[in-house]
Amino acid sequence: MLKIKSNYCWGDCCGATKKITNEKLKTELYIFKFDCGEYGSGNDEFYFVNGNLVLVRNFSINIKEYPTDTTATLFNVSEKITYLKERQAKVKERTVNINNEKVNTINEINFIESSLNYETAIKAKKDEFSQLLELENSKDE
Repeated sequence: MLKIKSNYCWGDCCGATKKITNEKLKTELYIFKFDCGEYGSGNDEFYFVNGNLVLVRNFSINIKEYPTDTTATLFNVSEKITYLKERQAKVKERTVNINNEKVNTINEINFIESSLNYETAIKAKKDEFSQLLELENSKDE
């Protein structure tokens, strides 16, 4: 089952949420897309199996340095994947700064892997998920 929440806005940002459910496999995937104009854009993905959060992917691109008369805009592209399984929290992260003169794809950048305290990581990611769900009901004032 696919459910799409129409655009919602807060401040300079707008977003949309997509929820994909597979009742047979008991999985849910939430995708939160956001666009904050010149401040950046990206998406956050939360994957649940049997109601348990097992994977979170955060991806964003934003301006790191604005252009000057002699330099191009410098963009920061980052991806962070958090695996929450079997009471372990593992993180894979990669970041690249790009400009118009040097364009790398993020696939060319290796991940840096680390481990986190499971309880701390699961709480932080569940809080992040709750905050993103709340944005669906936000009203731009």
